[in-house]
Amino acid sequence: MRCIFARPGGLELDLVLRAVGVQAEAAGRQSLEEPDDRGTRRCEGSWLGRGGSELDLTIEIDGRKAVVYPFEQSASGGEDEYTSEFRVAVDVLPSDGRVTLITSWPRAGLAKGGVTLTLATLDGLEDRVVQLPKED
Repeated sequence: MRCIFARPGGLELDLVLRAVGVQAEAAGRQSLEEPDDRGTRRCEGSWLGRGGSELDLTIEIDGRKAVVYPFEQSASGGEDEYTSEFRVAVDVLPSDGRVTLITSWPRAGLAKGGVTLTLATLDGLEDRVVQLPKED
């Protein structure tokens, strides 16, 4: 987890996945294109949450699964290292400030695991967000 941004309509989360060794090789094989001349492999298109051999991310808010909208992603890796950075959004705010992230990617060696984060109070969020003027 790099950071979480709260906005009146929901949350945006910046996430980073890193793997080394045999898990890096498996993650790259599952999600990246063939290596270029330098041995670097890159991801084309979104693979987050498609099920099957891809990373599965579930976000729970107020005891319910939230719909996760992936909208930015990059991934790269070689034989011994794999990194994926992605931004996702959910269109709900937690009433109790708690957000649970659950991930798994069995084919890349990532067992199911999770963490619950407690955010600072979101009361009055609408009044604390500075709206930028729209461009004409």
